[in-house]
Amino acid sequence: AYKLTAGGKPVPLADSGGLSKKRIAVLYFQTGDSLATLADGLTEALIENLNTIPSLAVISAGGVGQYRGNDSIPPEDIGKALNAGTLVKGTLDQQGDKIRVSIRLLDGNSGVDFGDPKSFTVDGRNFAAVRDSTVTEVATLIRERIGGEVLLKEQRRATSNNDAWLLVQRAERLRKSAAATKGDSALLIRAQADTLLAQAETLDPKWPDPIIGR
Repeated sequence: AYKLTAGGKPVPLADSGGLSKKRIAVLYFQTGDSLATLADGLTEALIENLNTIPSLAVISAGGVGQYRGNDSIPPEDIGKALNAGTLVKGTLDQQGDKIRVSIRLLDGNSGVDFGDPKSFTVDGRNFAAVRDSTVTEVATLIRERIGGEVLLKEQRRATSNNDAWLLVQRAERLRKSAAATKGDSALLIRAQADTLLAQAETLDPKWPDPIIGR
């Protein structure tokens, strides 16, 4: 009213509900036990990729980790807790040799879906294809939501070796487990993770993630 009647300086209007739609929380993808490692790795790869977009503010994996595996909390409550106006939720389903990926974008203010869910099927034996297709589809959905350009920068080299990628994801799960464990048990878990990373490094010596992980 001030802008229209008193000639005040125009200011950007806030998003409905107060939470910025450009602040995004990618919740851990849900799936069965057989794809749990893939789901975690896919979620974290998506967070890392979206973080390269200057126009977005993406919640870290640590920030969304508290909601991992808990589907009972209303999305609007998660949005408010993380101060995120856009939530990304996904599921993975095994269909023979294929993996079906389903993605939803939700409004963090109200919890309602933004547009229709997106689903696609990818060769389940090619983790790189699952990762790249998911990142591309989510970036497209976000671009439709916030408008303007949502361009992914070139990422550091990712492996195309399925076994190496899976070993690193297993090591990451062990690292998280060790962080919640004390004493000799934590040391043993970290040693197991290091062994997995060493194996991954052997499979793909040019991939930096195993080296960084160790």
